[in-house]
Amino acid sequence: MTVMQQTPMNLQLIIDNLWPVLTLGFAGFALATIFTPVYTTLAFRCQWWKKPRVDSVSGEKAAIYQKIHAKNTNDTYQPWRVWYSCSRSWW
Repeated sequence: MTVMQQTPMNLQLIIDNLWPVLTLGFAGFALATIFTPVYTTLAFRCQWWKKPRVDSVSGEKAAIYQKIHAKNTNDTYQPWRVWYSCSRSWW
C-alpha cells in the first residue's frame, strides 16, 4: 500500500495556480469592455435585430402576422412626462 504525501499549501503555490485563471478572466473582461461599444454601434447602424416577416412560409403575404405585429400608432409613452411626474412628487 502506497501512502501519498500531501504537498504543503503555501502562498506561492496558491498564486502559481491562480495566475492563469485570473489572467484569462481579466483578458476576457478587457476584450468585452473594448468590443461592446464597437458591436453596439455596428448593430444599430446596420440594424442587425430581427425584422418582421413580409411573406409566409407558403410564399403568400403574411397578413395576419403583419396585423398582430403592427406598430401601435397611438403610443402615448413620453419619457419626459414620466420624469416630470416623478420629479414633481419630490417637491
